[in-house]
Amino acid sequence: MHELLRQESADFNELISYNPSTEEEIGRIRMQTREEIDATLKNAKEQFVRWAKTPLKHRLKFIRRLQNVIYQRADEIATLLANEQGKTKTEALLSEIAAVLMLLKKTPAHAKQVLREKKSTHDMILFSHKKSSYRYEPYGIIVIISPWNFPFSVPIPEIISAIVAGNVVIFKPAPGTPFIGKMIDDLFREAGFPEHVLNTIFISDEDASYLTGHPGIEKIIFTGSTKTGTRVMCSAAQQQSSVLLELGGKDAAIVAADANIERAARGIVWGAMFNSGQVCASVERVYVEKTVADRFVQECLKNIQKIRVGDPLAEDTDVGPMENERQLQLALSHIADAQHKGAKLLYGGKRIGKRGYFLQPALLVDVDHSMKVMTEETFGPVLPIMAVDSVDEAIRLANDVDFGLSAYGWTDNKKTAHRMMEELQAGTVVI
Repeated sequence: MHELLRQESADFNELISYNPSTEEEIGRIRMQTREEIDATLKNAKEQFVRWAKTPLKHRLKFIRRLQNVIYQRADEIATLLANEQGKTKTEALLSEIAAVLMLLKKTPAHAKQVLREKKSTHDMILFSHKKSSYRYEPYGIIVIISPWNFPFSVPIPEIISAIVAGNVVIFKPAPGTPFIGKMIDDLFREAGFPEHVLNTIFISDEDASYLTGHPGIEKIIFTGSTKTGTRVMCSAAQQQSSVLLELGGKDAAIVAADANIERAARGIVWGAMFNSGQVCASVERVYVEKTVADRFVQECLKNIQKIRVGDPLAEDTDVGPMENERQLQLALSHIADAQHKGAKLLYGGKRIGKRGYFLQPALLVDVDHSMKVMTEETFGPVLPIMAVDSVDEAIRLANDVDFGLSAYGWTDNKKTAHRMMEELQAGTVVI
Protein backbone atom coordinates (compact mmCIF):
# COMPACT_ATOMS: atom_id res chain seq x y z
CA MET A 1 0.00 0.00 0.00
CA HIS A 2 1.46 3.35 -1.08
CA GLU A 3 0.37 5.22 2.04
CA LEU A 4 1.73 2.66 4.50
CA LEU A 5 5.11 2.48 2.74
CA ARG A 6 5.40 6.25 2.83
CA GLN A 7 4.58 6.45 6.50
CA GLU A 8 7.38 4.01 7.32
CA SER A 9 9.94 6.40 5.88
CA ALA A 10 8.36 9.51 7.35
CA ASP A 11 9.63 11.49 10.30
CA PHE A 12 7.69 10.04 13.22
CA ASN A 13 7.38 13.55 14.72
CA GLU A 14 5.34 14.78 11.76
CA LEU A 15 1.94 14.24 10.24
CA ILE A 16 2.22 14.00 6.45
CA SER A 17 -0.72 14.90 4.25
CA TYR A 18 -1.13 13.46 0.73
CA ASN A 19 -3.42 14.52 -2.08
CA PRO A 20 -5.68 11.48 -2.68
CA SER A 21 -6.00 12.33 -6.37
CA THR A 22 -2.27 12.42 -7.12
CA GLU A 23 -0.67 10.77 -4.05
CA GLU A 24 1.67 13.78 -3.93
CA GLU A 25 2.64 15.26 -0.59
CA ILE A 26 0.66 18.36 0.41
CA GLY A 27 2.78 19.18 3.43
CA ARG A 28 3.86 18.22 6.93
CA ILE A 29 2.79 19.35 10.38
CA ARG A 30 4.86 18.75 13.49
CA MET A 31 3.18 16.69 16.19
CA GLN A 32 3.09 17.88 19.80
CA THR A 33 4.85 15.97 22.56
CA ARG A 34 3.15 14.83 25.75
CA GLU A 35 4.77 17.73 27.58
CA GLU A 36 3.19 20.10 25.07
CA ILE A 37 -0.16 18.39 25.52
CA ASP A 38 0.12 19.04 29.26
CA ALA A 39 0.98 22.70 28.63
CA THR A 40 -1.97 23.09 26.25
CA LEU A 41 -4.36 21.67 28.84
CA LYS A 42 -2.94 24.00 31.49
CA ASN A 43 -3.49 27.04 29.26
CA ALA A 44 -7.00 25.85 28.36
CA LYS A 45 -7.89 25.42 32.04
CA GLU A 46 -6.75 28.96 32.82
CA GLN A 47 -8.72 30.37 29.89
CA PHE A 48 -11.84 28.44 30.92
CA VAL A 49 -12.10 30.45 34.14
CA ARG A 50 -12.32 33.65 32.08
CA TRP A 51 -14.37 32.33 29.15
CA ALA A 52 -17.05 30.74 31.35
CA LYS A 53 -17.69 34.17 32.90
CA THR A 54 -18.01 35.87 29.52
CA PRO A 55 -21.68 36.80 28.93
CA LEU A 56 -23.44 34.81 26.22
CA LYS A 57 -24.10 37.90 24.11
CA HIS A 58 -20.35 38.55 23.92
CA ARG A 59 -19.55 34.94 23.01
CA LEU A 60 -22.09 35.16 20.17
CA LYS A 61 -20.29 38.16 18.66
CA PHE A 62 -17.40 35.85 17.80
CA ILE A 63 -19.80 33.40 16.14
CA ARG A 64 -21.05 36.13 13.79
CA ARG A 65 -17.47 37.09 12.94
CA LEU A 66 -16.62 33.46 12.23
CA GLN A 67 -19.60 33.19 9.88
CA ASN A 68 -18.32 36.16 7.87
CA VAL A 69 -14.76 34.80 7.74
CA ILE A 70 -15.89 31.39 6.45
CA TYR A 71 -18.15 32.99 3.87
CA GLN A 72 -15.32 35.16 2.56
CA ARG A 73 -12.91 32.21 2.34
CA ALA A 74 -15.41 29.61 1.11
CA ASP A 75 -13.73 28.96 -2.23
CA GLU A 76 -10.32 28.53 -0.58
CA ILE A 77 -11.77 26.11 1.97
CA ALA A 78 -13.58 24.09 -0.72
CA THR A 79 -10.38 23.79 -2.75
CA LEU A 80 -8.45 22.51 0.27
CA LEU A 81 -11.20 19.97 1.02
CA ALA A 82 -11.00 18.70 -2.56
CA ASN A 83 -7.21 18.50 -2.48
CA GLU A 84 -6.80 16.90 0.95
CA GLN A 85 -10.00 14.89 1.51
CA GLY A 86 -10.97 14.12 -2.08
CA LYS A 87 -14.64 15.14 -2.28
CA THR A 88 -15.58 17.25 -5.25
CA LYS A 89 -15.47 20.99 -4.83
CA THR A 90 -19.25 21.14 -5.31
CA GLU A 91 -19.77 18.56 -2.56
CA ALA A 92 -17.39 20.52 -0.33
CA LEU A 93 -19.33 23.75 -0.83
CA LEU A 94 -22.74 22.15 -0.23
CA SER A 95 -22.18 19.42 2.35
CA GLU A 96 -19.44 21.06 4.38
CA ILE A 97 -19.26 24.84 4.00
CA ALA A 98 -22.94 25.67 3.39
CA ALA A 99 -23.93 23.32 6.22
CA VAL A 100 -21.61 25.10 8.64
CA LEU A 101 -22.75 28.58 7.54
CA MET A 102 -26.39 27.60 8.08
CA LEU A 103 -25.61 26.33 11.57
CA LEU A 104 -23.70 29.50 12.45
CA LYS A 105 -26.62 31.60 11.25
CA LYS A 106 -29.04 29.78 13.55
CA THR A 107 -26.70 29.47 16.54
CA PRO A 108 -27.44 32.81 18.28
CA ALA A 109 -31.21 32.29 18.49
CA HIS A 110 -30.83 28.62 19.36
CA ALA A 111 -28.22 29.27 22.04
CA LYS A 112 -30.35 31.91 23.76
CA GLN A 113 -33.28 29.51 23.88
CA VAL A 114 -31.35 26.45 25.06
CA LEU A 115 -29.04 28.10 27.58
CA ARG A 116 -31.49 30.40 29.32
CA GLU A 117 -32.30 29.70 32.95
CA LYS A 118 -35.58 27.81 33.33
CA LYS A 119 -37.83 28.07 36.38
CA SER A 120 -39.16 24.88 37.92
CA THR A 121 -41.75 23.90 40.51
CA HIS A 122 -41.78 21.15 43.13
CA ASP A 123 -44.40 18.46 43.58
CA MET A 124 -43.06 17.47 47.00
CA ILE A 125 -44.80 19.46 49.75
CA LEU A 126 -41.51 19.75 51.63
CA PHE A 127 -40.12 22.02 48.88
CA SER A 128 -43.34 23.58 47.54
CA HIS A 129 -42.51 26.95 49.09
CA LYS A 130 -39.04 27.08 47.48
CA LYS A 131 -38.11 28.96 44.34
CA SER A 132 -36.04 26.80 41.98
CA SER A 133 -34.60 26.90 38.49
CA TYR A 134 -32.36 24.96 36.16
CA ARG A 135 -29.07 26.53 35.12
CA TYR A 136 -26.79 25.18 32.42
CA GLU A 137 -23.19 25.43 33.55
CA PRO A 138 -20.25 24.68 31.23
CA TYR A 139 -18.28 21.46 31.71
CA GLY A 140 -14.78 22.88 31.37
CA ILE A 141 -12.34 21.38 28.88
CA ILE A 142 -13.96 19.40 26.08
CA VAL A 143 -11.88 17.26 23.72
CA ILE A 144 -13.20 16.97 20.16
CA ILE A 145 -11.74 14.22 17.94
CA SER A 146 -12.94 14.57 14.36
CA PRO A 147 -13.02 12.20 11.35
CA TRP A 148 -11.39 12.51 7.93
CA ASN A 149 -14.54 12.02 5.82
CA PHE A 150 -16.16 15.34 6.82
CA PRO A 151 -13.23 17.14 8.43
CA PHE A 152 -14.89 20.58 8.29
CA SER A 153 -18.63 20.15 8.83
CA VAL A 154 -18.34 17.58 11.64
CA PRO A 155 -15.95 19.33 14.05
CA ILE A 156 -17.04 22.95 13.64
CA PRO A 157 -20.64 22.46 14.92
CA GLU A 158 -19.24 20.51 17.88
CA ILE A 159 -16.63 23.18 18.60
CA ILE A 160 -19.21 25.96 18.31
CA SER A 161 -21.73 24.24 20.58
CA ALA A 162 -19.08 23.72 23.25
CA ILE A 163 -17.63 27.23 23.05
CA VAL A 164 -20.98 29.04 22.99
CA ALA A 165 -21.97 27.16 26.16
CA GLY A 166 -18.87 28.53 27.91
CA ASN A 167 -16.48 25.64 27.51
CA VAL A 168 -13.00 25.63 26.02
CA VAL A 169 -11.99 23.04 23.44
CA ILE A 170 -9.04 20.79 22.67
CA PHE A 171 -9.45 19.93 18.99
CA LYS A 172 -7.67 16.93 17.50
CA PRO A 173 -8.11 16.83 13.70
CA ALA A 174 -7.96 13.51 11.84
CA PRO A 175 -4.35 12.52 10.96
CA GLY A 176 -5.33 12.15 7.29
CA THR A 177 -6.61 15.73 6.94
CA PRO A 178 -4.37 17.85 9.18
CA PHE A 179 -4.32 20.93 6.96
CA ILE A 180 -8.10 21.21 7.09
CA GLY A 181 -7.73 21.09 10.88
CA LYS A 182 -5.14 23.86 10.66
CA MET A 183 -7.50 25.83 8.42
CA ILE A 184 -10.23 25.60 11.09
CA ASP A 185 -7.79 26.88 13.71
CA ASP A 186 -6.82 29.78 11.41
CA LEU A 187 -10.47 30.69 10.84
CA PHE A 188 -11.17 30.90 14.57
CA ARG A 189 -8.08 33.05 15.06
CA GLU A 190 -9.13 35.37 12.24
CA ALA A 191 -12.57 35.69 13.84
CA GLY A 192 -10.84 37.01 16.96
CA PHE A 193 -11.59 34.29 19.50
CA PRO A 194 -9.49 34.74 22.65
CA GLU A 195 -6.34 32.64 22.80
CA HIS A 196 -6.78 29.11 24.21
CA VAL A 197 -10.57 29.04 23.79
CA LEU A 198 -9.88 26.74 20.85
CA ASN A 199 -6.70 24.69 21.16
CA THR A 200 -5.85 22.67 18.05
CA ILE A 201 -3.31 19.91 18.58
CA PHE A 202 -1.66 17.47 16.19
CA ILE A 203 -0.65 14.23 17.87
CA SER A 204 0.08 10.61 17.03
CA ASP A 205 -2.46 7.84 17.50
CA GLU A 206 -0.30 6.54 20.37
CA ASP A 207 -0.63 9.86 22.22
CA ALA A 208 -4.38 10.06 21.55
CA SER A 209 -5.02 7.70 24.47
CA TYR A 210 -2.81 9.92 26.64
CA LEU A 211 -5.08 12.84 25.78
CA THR A 212 -8.40 11.02 26.26
CA GLY A 213 -7.24 9.58 29.59
CA HIS A 214 -5.91 12.90 30.88
CA PRO A 215 -7.26 13.98 34.30
CA GLY A 216 -7.89 17.54 33.07
CA ILE A 217 -10.59 16.47 30.57
CA GLU A 218 -14.28 16.85 31.44
CA LYS A 219 -15.88 15.55 28.26
CA ILE A 220 -14.87 13.86 24.99
CA ILE A 221 -16.73 14.05 21.67
CA PHE A 222 -15.50 11.44 19.23
CA THR A 223 -16.57 10.70 15.65
CA GLY A 224 -14.99 7.72 13.93
CA SER A 225 -14.80 3.94 13.80
CA THR A 226 -16.44 1.66 16.34
CA LYS A 227 -13.09 0.07 17.21
CA THR A 228 -11.43 3.39 18.00
CA GLY A 229 -14.53 4.66 19.78
CA THR A 230 -14.36 1.69 22.12
CA ARG A 231 -10.76 2.57 22.98
CA VAL A 232 -11.75 6.18 23.62
CA MET A 233 -14.51 5.09 25.99
CA CYS A 234 -12.17 2.78 27.91
CA SER A 235 -9.55 5.52 28.18
CA ALA A 236 -12.08 8.11 29.33
CA ALA A 237 -13.46 5.73 31.96
CA GLN A 238 -10.17 5.92 33.84
CA GLN A 239 -10.94 9.56 34.69
CA GLN A 240 -14.74 9.20 34.60
CA SER A 241 -14.90 11.73 31.76
CA SER A 242 -18.22 12.10 29.98
CA VAL A 243 -18.17 10.64 26.46
CA LEU A 244 -20.26 11.28 23.34
CA LEU A 245 -19.58 8.82 20.51
CA GLU A 246 -20.78 8.81 16.89
CA LEU A 247 -19.48 5.59 15.37
CA GLY A 248 -19.76 3.39 12.28
CA GLY A 249 -22.78 2.19 10.37
CA LYS A 250 -23.94 -0.47 7.93
CA ASP A 251 -27.02 1.37 6.83
CA ALA A 252 -29.70 -0.59 5.04
CA ALA A 253 -32.23 0.51 2.45
CA ILE A 254 -35.46 -1.42 1.87
CA VAL A 255 -37.36 -1.14 -1.40
CA ALA A 256 -40.95 -2.38 -1.21
CA ALA A 257 -42.75 -3.67 -4.30
CA ASP A 258 -45.08 -0.65 -4.29
CA ALA A 259 -42.24 1.91 -4.32
CA ASN A 260 -41.50 4.28 -7.16
CA ILE A 261 -38.63 2.22 -8.56
CA GLU A 262 -36.99 4.93 -10.64
CA ARG A 263 -37.01 7.37 -7.75
CA ALA A 264 -35.77 4.72 -5.31
CA ALA A 265 -32.88 3.79 -7.60
CA ARG A 266 -31.81 7.41 -8.04
CA GLY A 267 -31.95 8.10 -4.32
CA ILE A 268 -30.19 4.92 -3.27
CA VAL A 269 -27.36 5.27 -5.81
CA TRP A 270 -26.79 8.84 -4.67
CA GLY A 271 -26.91 7.71 -1.01
CA ALA A 272 -24.34 5.00 -1.71
CA MET A 273 -21.91 7.02 -3.85
CA PHE A 274 -21.95 10.49 -2.26
CA ASN A 275 -18.44 11.38 -1.04
CA SER A 276 -17.26 8.08 -2.59
CA GLY A 277 -19.45 6.20 -0.10
CA GLN A 278 -17.39 7.53 2.80
CA VAL A 279 -20.31 8.63 4.96
CA CYS A 280 -21.41 7.02 8.20
CA ALA A 281 -25.00 7.27 6.93
CA SER A 282 -24.25 5.93 3.42
CA VAL A 283 -26.54 3.29 1.95
CA GLU A 284 -24.30 0.23 2.38
CA ARG A 285 -26.77 -2.57 1.53
CA VAL A 286 -30.15 -2.86 -0.16
CA TYR A 287 -33.03 -5.32 0.27
CA VAL A 288 -35.58 -5.24 -2.53
CA GLU A 289 -38.70 -7.36 -2.97
CA LYS A 290 -38.18 -10.01 -5.67
CA THR A 291 -41.17 -8.97 -7.76
CA VAL A 292 -39.45 -5.67 -8.63
CA ALA A 293 -35.81 -6.66 -8.07
CA ASP A 294 -34.78 -6.99 -11.72
CA ARG A 295 -36.22 -3.63 -12.68
CA PHE A 296 -34.69 -1.97 -9.64
CA VAL A 297 -31.24 -3.44 -10.37
CA GLN A 298 -31.40 -2.23 -13.97
CA GLU A 299 -32.34 1.28 -12.84
CA CYS A 300 -29.44 1.30 -10.37
CA LEU A 301 -27.09 0.10 -13.10
CA LYS A 302 -28.30 2.86 -15.41
CA ASN A 303 -27.61 5.50 -12.73
CA ILE A 304 -24.23 4.12 -11.68
CA GLN A 305 -22.98 3.99 -15.25
CA LYS A 306 -23.56 7.75 -15.51
CA ILE A 307 -21.25 8.57 -12.56
CA ARG A 308 -18.10 10.37 -13.63
CA VAL A 309 -15.11 9.61 -11.39
CA GLY A 310 -12.14 11.95 -11.57
CA ASP A 311 -10.39 15.12 -10.44
CA PRO A 312 -12.46 16.62 -7.60
CA LEU A 313 -11.60 20.12 -8.80
CA ALA A 314 -13.05 19.49 -12.28
CA GLU A 315 -16.58 20.80 -12.82
CA ASP A 316 -17.70 17.66 -14.69
CA THR A 317 -16.64 15.24 -11.91
CA ASP A 318 -19.38 13.55 -9.88
CA VAL A 319 -17.22 11.49 -7.50
CA GLY A 320 -13.62 12.05 -6.48
CA PRO A 321 -11.07 9.60 -5.06
CA MET A 322 -11.31 7.77 -1.78
CA GLU A 323 -9.45 9.50 1.02
CA ASN A 324 -6.68 6.98 1.58
CA GLU A 325 -5.13 3.75 0.32
CA ARG A 326 -6.19 1.73 3.33
CA GLN A 327 -9.87 2.50 2.80
CA LEU A 328 -9.58 1.74 -0.91
CA GLN A 329 -8.06 -1.65 -0.17
CA LEU A 330 -10.81 -2.43 2.36
CA ALA A 331 -13.50 -1.73 -0.24
CA LEU A 332 -11.70 -3.89 -2.81
CA SER A 333 -11.37 -6.71 -0.26
CA HIS A 334 -15.13 -6.63 0.43
CA ILE A 335 -15.85 -6.85 -3.30
CA ALA A 336 -13.42 -9.75 -3.71
CA ASP A 337 -14.87 -11.58 -0.69
CA ALA A 338 -18.39 -11.23 -2.10
CA GLN A 339 -17.33 -12.53 -5.52
CA HIS A 340 -15.50 -15.46 -3.95
CA LYS A 341 -18.69 -16.42 -2.10
CA GLY A 342 -20.92 -16.27 -5.17
CA ALA A 343 -21.88 -12.64 -5.71
CA LYS A 344 -22.00 -11.20 -9.22
CA LEU A 345 -20.24 -7.91 -9.97
CA LEU A 346 -22.50 -6.17 -12.50
CA TYR A 347 -20.44 -3.03 -12.80
CA GLY A 348 -17.23 -1.34 -11.60
CA GLY A 349 -15.29 -2.42 -8.57
CA LYS A 350 -11.89 -1.80 -10.17
CA ARG A 351 -9.17 0.66 -9.28
CA ILE A 352 -8.88 3.48 -11.82
CA GLY A 353 -5.48 4.68 -13.01
CA LYS A 354 -1.99 4.22 -11.63
CA ARG A 355 -2.03 7.21 -9.28
CA GLY A 356 -4.65 8.32 -6.81
CA TYR A 357 -7.16 6.37 -4.74
CA PHE A 358 -9.85 6.17 -7.41
CA LEU A 359 -12.36 3.32 -7.34
CA GLN A 360 -14.96 2.75 -10.02
CA PRO A 361 -18.41 2.60 -8.31
CA ALA A 362 -19.39 -1.05 -7.83
CA LEU A 363 -22.78 -2.78 -8.17
CA LEU A 364 -23.13 -6.27 -6.69
CA VAL A 365 -26.07 -8.71 -6.85
CA ASP A 366 -26.67 -12.26 -5.58
CA VAL A 367 -25.29 -11.23 -2.21
CA ASP A 368 -26.12 -12.66 1.22
CA HIS A 369 -25.12 -12.29 4.87
CA SER A 370 -22.18 -14.66 4.60
CA MET A 371 -20.36 -11.81 2.83
CA LYS A 372 -18.51 -8.96 4.52
CA VAL A 373 -20.05 -6.45 2.14
CA MET A 374 -23.44 -7.13 3.77
CA THR A 375 -22.41 -7.24 7.42
CA GLU A 376 -19.27 -5.11 7.91
CA GLU A 377 -18.80 -1.40 7.24
CA THR A 378 -17.33 -0.94 3.75
CA PHE A 379 -17.15 2.86 3.69
CA GLY A 380 -16.68 3.01 -0.06
CA PRO A 381 -18.59 3.39 -3.37
CA VAL A 382 -20.04 -0.13 -3.30
CA LEU A 383 -23.74 -1.00 -3.64
CA PRO A 384 -24.76 -4.60 -2.87
CA ILE A 385 -28.39 -5.52 -3.64
CA MET A 386 -30.18 -8.56 -2.20
CA ALA A 387 -33.57 -9.75 -3.45
CA VAL A 388 -35.98 -10.85 -0.69
CA ASP A 389 -39.41 -12.44 -0.54
CA SER A 390 -41.11 -9.76 1.54
CA VAL A 391 -40.78 -6.57 3.56
CA ASP A 392 -40.84 -8.79 6.67
CA GLU A 393 -37.69 -10.55 5.50
CA ALA A 394 -36.09 -7.24 4.56
CA ILE A 395 -36.67 -5.77 8.02
CA ARG A 396 -35.34 -8.93 9.70
CA LEU A 397 -32.14 -8.85 7.61
CA ALA A 398 -31.71 -5.11 8.02
CA ASN A 399 -31.73 -5.61 11.80
CA ASP A 400 -29.39 -8.62 11.62
CA VAL A 401 -26.12 -6.70 12.05
CA ASP A 402 -24.24 -5.10 14.94
CA PHE A 403 -24.75 -1.56 13.60
CA GLY A 404 -27.83 0.64 14.06
CA LEU A 405 -26.99 4.14 12.88
CA SER A 406 -29.41 4.85 10.01
CA ALA A 407 -31.86 3.04 7.75
CA TYR A 408 -33.94 3.94 4.72
CA GLY A 409 -37.30 2.74 3.41
CA TRP A 410 -38.91 3.21 -0.01
CA THR A 411 -42.64 2.63 -0.28
CA ASP A 412 -45.83 4.36 -1.42
CA ASN A 413 -47.90 2.71 1.32
CA LYS A 414 -48.36 4.65 4.60
CA LYS A 415 -48.91 1.47 6.61
CA THR A 416 -45.69 -0.06 5.30
CA ALA A 417 -43.86 3.21 5.98
CA HIS A 418 -45.00 3.21 9.62
CA ARG A 419 -43.92 -0.43 9.96
CA MET A 420 -40.46 0.44 8.73
CA MET A 421 -40.20 3.40 11.10
CA GLU A 422 -41.27 1.31 14.08
CA GLU A 423 -39.44 -1.95 13.36
CA LEU A 424 -36.12 -0.90 11.82
CA GLN A 425 -33.59 -0.82 14.65
CA ALA A 426 -31.71 2.34 13.80
CA GLY A 427 -31.15 5.72 15.39
CA THR A 428 -32.51 7.47 12.30
CA VAL A 429 -35.06 6.01 9.86
CA VAL A 430 -35.75 7.92 6.65
CA ILE A 431 -38.79 7.10 4.50
